[in-house]
Parts: sequence; C-alpha cells; structure tokens
Amino acid sequence: PDTNEPLLSVGVVEDIDEQRKAQAALEETRRDLEAMVEARTAALAQRDLLLREVYHRVKNNLQVIDSLLVMQAKQLTDTTAKAALLALRSRVYALGLVHHQLMGSANLSTFDVAPFLQELSTNVVEGGADQDVELNVEAIPLEVGLDFAIPLGLLVTELVTNALKHAFPAGPGTIDVILERG
Repeated sequence: PDTNEPLLSVGVVEDIDEQRKAQAALEETRRDLEAMVEARTAALAQRDLLLREVYHRVKNNLQVIDSLLVMQAKQLTDTTAKAALLALRSRVYALGLVHHQLMGSANLSTFDVAPFLQELSTNVVEGGADQDVELNVEAIPLEVGLDFAIPLGLLVTELVTNALKHAFPAGPGTIDVILERG
C-alpha cells in the first residue's frame, strides 16, 4: 500500500472468434446479394432493350404494311375496294400506335391511354373527314396494357370512322370520344 501499486487486478477475457466469423459470413452474404441485385438489374435492362426493339420492329413492319396498302389502293379503280383498303389502313395505324406508345413507356407493359386516344382519333378524323368535323377527346388518365389497348384502339377506330361516314349527312358536326370511370 505504501508504493501506490494496485493490490488486486481484474481481467476479462472474451472469445470473439464466433462473433468475427458471423460478421465475416454476414459481409460475404451482403456481397453475394449485391452481386445478385446487380446481375438482375443488368438482366432487366437487357430485357427492356430487347422489348423496345421488338415494339420498334413491329411498329416498323406495320408501317411497311401501311405503305403496301397505299400502293395497292392507288392501283385500284373500284371505289369500294379502295375504301376497304383505306379502312384497313386506319386499323393498321391503331396497332402501330399501340406499339409506339408501349415503346415510349417507362415500364414497357403499360401506357396512359388518354394521349393514345387523342392521337388515334385525330388521325382517323384527319384521314377521313370530307367536311368540317370537330373532334373532342376527353379521356381520364388510365394505364393500360397491350391486351386492352389493341381492342380499344380498333373499337375507337371503327366508331370514329362510322361517325365520319354516317353521322353528318347534313354537313359539319362534332365527334366526342370520352373515356371515364363508370
């Protein structure tokens, strides 16, 4: 006690070998998970690229079909046959527009139908109106996929075309295309 040195000393010894092994295993698992996420992200990016390419090729092939229809219609003298080919053109346009919209969408599986309906209806009216026809498209924002958009596009094409042919025998008029929740 006179030397100011401790009389007693206490020590704790802890085996941290298991803790270090667990920490190393956890770090290895984290690296493996990061590698798997990176590989999946790369695979999804590749899938998106391929899907965009498919949509682009389908759209281009439909444009070729449209050009062939125009060339064929120019050679025909029968007005009924010519009208049938031109009606077919608007259907082909609707299909191409669906693929164009999907190609430009963020997730490649759905797109907002409102701008699609506007562009589709405008194209039909501009291509088929002999008189002064006003177009009014009111569509709610609605994400749709390929299976819904194609029949909807064909239906709208037919309805707008029929309205142009039959709804305005006395002259100008208005076509309303409305999509709302019921």
